[in-house]
Amino acid sequence: MKHFFVGALLLLSGVIAGCDQLTEFSISEDTINNYLSKHTHYSKKIGIAGLANASIDLANLATQIGRTEPNKITLTGVAKIKLETLLGSTHAEVSLAITSLPYFDVATGAIYLKELTISDQKITPEKMASTITTILPIVNNSLKAYFEKNPVYLLQPEKSKAEALAKKIAKGLEVKPGKLFIPLVE
Repeated sequence: MKHFFVGALLLLSGVIAGCDQLTEFSISEDTINNYLSKHTHYSKKIGIAGLANASIDLANLATQIGRTEPNKITLTGVAKIKLETLLGSTHAEVSLAITSLPYFDVATGAIYLKELTISDQKITPEKMASTITTILPIVNNSLKAYFEKNPVYLLQPEKSKAEALAKKIAKGLEVKPGKLFIPLVE
């Protein structure tokens, strides 16, 4: 009889745990990082023709979901900048932290970033800091426009039945430390 109750308790706990999978779909930081490494290729040229031009390539993107600020995603990465002026050419690397609010577009099943701001940066070599700091507002606006049009994750119904269901009946997005949750019921 004791074994029957233990078995029934295990079965009941399995059913209850399975119910969460029917009410929400979660996306981990690793899943988003994998998506970003395959689908995000930010490369931009900015400047004033003949005076100064900057080529910017963003690499090594990684996410932190809801860890540094509630309801926000922080992207970290390295921007490689090549600056060409009348005085010559130089290179710098900027380690960036970008903070933003995730937005879920129910129609497309895509997660975009809005209200994006560069929240921290470290410029190497340090002697380039004053020069690079002057173009960071332009870089910020360019990144903002990029991530408002290019998703950090797109639900892929062919990947799993759970993603297919999420794309079909998703209602919004919730941010919790380490994961994004897409509720499947109201």
